[in-house]
Amino acid sequence: MFKCGDKVIYKSFGVCTIEQTDYVLESMNSKGGDVPPRLYFVLKSESARGGQAFVPADKAEELIRPVIDRADAINLAQQLSEIEPEMYVDKNMHTTDQHFREELAQHDCITSMRVARTMEHRIAEQEATGHKPSTLYIRLLDAARKQVQEEYAAALGLSVEEADEYLKKATNQA
Repeated sequence: MFKCGDKVIYKSFGVCTIEQTDYVLESMNSKGGDVPPRLYFVLKSESARGGQAFVPADKAEELIRPVIDRADAINLAQQLSEIEPEMYVDKNMHTTDQHFREELAQHDCITSMRVARTMEHRIAEQEATGHKPSTLYIRLLDAARKQVQEEYAAALGLSVEEADEYLKKATNQA
């Protein structure tokens, strides 16, 4: 299904490009015995931090997915303002942080958009009552926006900054 040059989402790296689909890694197990060679995909991270990841080819379907296509990105951007904030409520900030980090760990574009909308909503609520926005909400908002911007950049062939402007215009926030 995947081929060299494809843009994909790898859960722990975000947007990546498949550089190689036939990398063979020979290794030994912890007891010194040989392990049969295994085929890997080599992924190059598109994020500023860079790096490479090696994904077992037989697990690729579970661990990576294609970036949304251009048409889906455009349609989704037009519906962005209609995405409802999540109504998850917990007084414990650690539990709240864990919940939304698990949501973001899915690296699903719609889920990331929902998390961003939720954090925007919560920050606005805090500001409306005269409180300073929670640093937790700001961090989660930044992480969610980053995931969405990176996927949009890959889907539309834009820089991350251009993708951010595109999304702002789509939601009339520019």
